[in-house]
Amino acid sequence: MFIDMCAGQNKNAPVAAMCMVALQNTRHLNTIDHNFFVPLHTRMECVADYSLIEKKKKNYNIPIQHPHDWMQLVRSVEKQKTIKRTFINLKRYDDGSSLIWRCITWLRYGKNMPMYVSTKLSLNVHDTFKMTSFHRWRQANPVSQPTLTYTGPNQISMEKKKHLLELLPFISPLFHEFYKNLRTKDDVRNILSEVFDNESD
Repeated sequence: MFIDMCAGQNKNAPVAAMCMVALQNTRHLNTIDHNFFVPLHTRMECVADYSLIEKKKKNYNIPIQHPHDWMQLVRSVEKQKTIKRTFINLKRYDDGSSLIWRCITWLRYGKNMPMYVSTKLSLNVHDTFKMTSFHRWRQANPVSQPTLTYTGPNQISMEKKKHLLELLPFISPLFHEFYKNLRTKDDVRNILSEVFDNESD
């Protein structure tokens, strides 16, 4: 599969873990090649979709005050026809050298090596893959039997809810109860922030 270089969304250990889980739980998959486009030299349809949504938002006359409103906006966009979790961020290869996620352009996962990921720093088919192991992680085989992170609606931090409630004067009273009833938890982790923190190490 080909995907853009965004580290926070695509090039990180959680995505690598997802691919390994998919391999171990899908019969017809034996290998996943995960390639990253060269920045400024490639174009993805989903990126074009983001641009269309932004353009639509500028001329969208319906107020957006609730998650459902965003869904309606996206649905209204006419697409162009175009061609410390279970998994922690890896820092080193098996040979001891540093693994720098932002430099990787090719990830390969194989069903016959479920606890390893192979990487390249280029898309050259002649370059050699380097290996890094998942065996150092807490569970003996974390990819074959993934567990649910949560069993109910997601909760947000108290601080995030506080900031949302501060915006209520700008939101129709019709939606105030939705925001006031958002569930919170003191120890909620900001996973996206953790991903960017790991990338900056």
